[in-house]
Amino acid sequence: MTYILVVEHDENVSKFLQVNLLARKYPARFVSDEQTALALIRAESPWLIILDLQSTNDESFIFLDLLGQIVEDNLTCAIVFTTWLSAAQIAYCSLYPYVCEILYKPANATILMNTVKRLWKREI
Repeated sequence: MTYILVVEHDENVSKFLQVNLLARKYPARFVSDEQTALALIRAESPWLIILDLQSTNDESFIFLDLLGQIVEDNLTCAIVFTTWLSAAQIAYCSLYPYVCEILYKPANATILMNTVKRLWKREI
């Protein structure tokens, strides 16, 4: 399916993403938990995923592993959205070809939307 799936637990950050994506007419769905996200990804294969990766929570990296098992054979691309990552965590993210970009919070709307635009129009 051609839409952006946003996986963000923080309501304020989710609203920020919602306002910026929908104002630019990107089709998007918003979920706050990983289990719902995984179910949607399995069923619908969204084109782009923006996911909140909490660097202090091992569950976030388990989610990357699970996501990697699902998107391995399709064209899904993910933007990791986080407050901070160590060098080891960045290296871990780079193991997954579906992780196309890492962006840091607090978010800059221009950078975020330029990244979405670039990845949205990528060639198949």
